[in-house]
Amino acid sequence: MFYIVNLLIPSAFLMATDIMSFYLPTHSFDRASFKMTLMLGYSVFLVIVKDLLPSNSTHTPLIAIFFLVSLTFMVTSLFETIIIINVIHQNAKQRKAVPPWLRTIVLVYGAKLFWRKGKQRVYHQVSRLPQNVSITDQDCEVKSSWPPEVETLQALLRKIAEGVEEIKQCVERRDQEREMEDEWLQIGHILDCFLHSVYLVLFTAFLLTLSVAWLM
Repeated sequence: MFYIVNLLIPSAFLMATDIMSFYLPTHSFDRASFKMTLMLGYSVFLVIVKDLLPSNSTHTPLIAIFFLVSLTFMVTSLFETIIIINVIHQNAKQRKAVPPWLRTIVLVYGAKLFWRKGKQRVYHQVSRLPQNVSITDQDCEVKSSWPPEVETLQALLRKIAEGVEEIKQCVERRDQEREMEDEWLQIGHILDCFLHSVYLVLFTAFLLTLSVAWLM
């Protein structure tokens, strides 16, 4: 009871906090900072309770194995967070297109597995123009016999047409970049769900194995 109250329960609270930290936003650097702080706190906890652990020269105590594996799971979850942040930010900021095989595996099958739906892109409504609409100089042509004021107006209309075309291309390019950022963000969320599930399964299997070894 002494070890359960003073060692196991505080350690279980820290591990539960580490598990709940997976629900923090994936694309936020605060999540990695939180996990690093939690791992540091757990390391300090192990240093404090080191003298309270039972000593045995024949084999390692089960409670020491529990602490060591728990710290290993915390380090693993920190590595997982670093990988997810790198996948989201590095690829999105470099404007890398999502490979077709990765889109099929993660955004199609992975989304169905974890019941996740992609975000609806409402900002495309601004730049969506019919493909057959094209503003050219011919649309601004007028007869050369008209007064000079009309020719000035023709030049002005030509500049306006060129400016509108540049704006259209800029908005379309911005929408494509946002599409890639959204796809990488969705890939990061789905991969995070997958790794979180693996984390829970492995940690549960470890607890069951340790409980059986303790009862025996």
